[in-house]
Amino acid sequence: MQKRRLSQVGVEAVERLNLPPETAVGVPQVELYGSRQLYMAGHRGVISYSTEEVTVSGGSMTVRIIGKDLQLAAMTDGELRLTGHIDRVELVE
Repeated sequence: MQKRRLSQVGVEAVERLNLPPETAVGVPQVELYGSRQLYMAGHRGVISYSTEEVTVSGGSMTVRIIGKDLQLAAMTDGELRLTGHIDRVELVE
């Protein structure tokens, strides 16, 4: 409960200060480079992985990437890069 309140305070502060939403606590940043590469910062881990679908926890939302020949090219504690033919990106709250 404490963590959730702190996260909400961070979101409210970002809104009041008119900062970009990606600076809010628990909000992932997703960048798509054409249909061949996806970069995500602020992830909380890979939930499921196959060559046709990758599901990633983004804290406040889940990001689902659907395509063909998907590969996890690089991953650190907070960032990942996915390559392949990306057909669709879904954000699920």
